[in-house]
Amino acid sequence: MHPPHYSHRATATKSHSALASCLVAFLFLLIVSAAALAVLFFLFKPKSPIITLTSLHFPSFTLSHSTLNFTLSQFLSLHNPNRIFPFSHYDSTLLLFVSGTQLGSLFIPAGNVPAGGTQLIGATFEVRGCEVGVGEGEGEGMVVEMEMRVKVNGKVRVLRVFAHRVGKEVRCWVSVGVADGTVLGVRC
Repeated sequence: MHPPHYSHRATATKSHSALASCLVAFLFLLIVSAAALAVLFFLFKPKSPIITLTSLHFPSFTLSHSTLNFTLSQFLSLHNPNRIFPFSHYDSTLLLFVSGTQLGSLFIPAGNVPAGGTQLIGATFEVRGCEVGVGEGEGEGMVVEMEMRVKVNGKVRVLRVFAHRVGKEVRCWVSVGVADGTVLGVRC
């Protein structure tokens, strides 16, 4: 009796079927992990920060002959509503307008806000010699309206791998009494 003869063809078929089953298992794991990441992203979708004007006052405010001189101090709070993702902000600005004319701009330094945390941002504008059209005379009842624009850009890192860009812009209008620099109203 002769020993059984194994052909080369049977071994090649076995190795091809093993490679095919490994490839199918890899594709299955890839699809399952992509689906898990998609579900995670939609359940915990990164949200934009919440910007709030916390405090606003004028340490000095004078108007003489339609020329406005003042110092504006304000605090903004930047809240990260994401419960599990930290927020990193950069390239952020704060602009001040009076009568449609930009009087100043400040760059907000880059920083990080932890998940669910809040960061306070302080800013002071000092404006000298701003011409404003104030109608008839400088009386007690005159009001100057200012506009502040805050734009915050940043990113939320998901699972320390994926970065999702978020941004927020807030506009606030402040009405100020000319006689003594009293803040009469704020709309955001």
